[in-house]
Amino acid sequence: HHEFPKDYRNGIRPTDYDPTKFLIWLASKVGLASDLFTVTDDEIQKAMIIAAEAHAATLRAAGNRLDWGPGGDSGDVNASAATAAALPILPTSSDPAAVTNRLGHADWLVLDGFVLDVAGFLDRHPGGARVLRGLLGKDATKAFYGSLNYHSVSARTHAATLRVGRAEAAGSGSSAANADGAEE
Repeated sequence: HHEFPKDYRNGIRPTDYDPTKFLIWLASKVGLASDLFTVTDDEIQKAMIIAAEAHAATLRAAGNRLDWGPGGDSGDVNASAATAAALPILPTSSDPAAVTNRLGHADWLVLDGFVLDVAGFLDRHPGGARVLRGLLGKDATKAFYGSLNYHSVSARTHAATLRVGRAEAAGSGSSAANADGAEE
């Protein structure tokens, strides 16, 4: 209403609670009001996009208080990439036991080239711990993005908070230094 003061409606959708809108509309139908102005849907959509972008900017400004995880999508691509690059390379293919030893448990998997520590998440997984247990110590990327289990943006953002390392490239081998978390 304040964005478009000439529009007689406060709620733009028929289901929006706006008793005045209904009263004015009814008055127009019985001849007590005329020439009611409504803003075009195109203008309303543009205003909604501008409002959503402003809201997103406010949330991103508060992002420094949010845990996006190492390399999580905080909106700052450079910071995310730098943080992700700082994670140790872990020998997931050549020496998975070294990853287990480093974490102190075997509750880890690979997603998008990152090692995720899922120990604290197993029982909170919406599909149940059983789903994740079948993927422990393996690359779960295909299952995560598969047609039956395609995960939401929120799930992908949460997964970033579980990152503890980068998975070694397939066939790259490993060294003792990698198992200790140092990069080659």
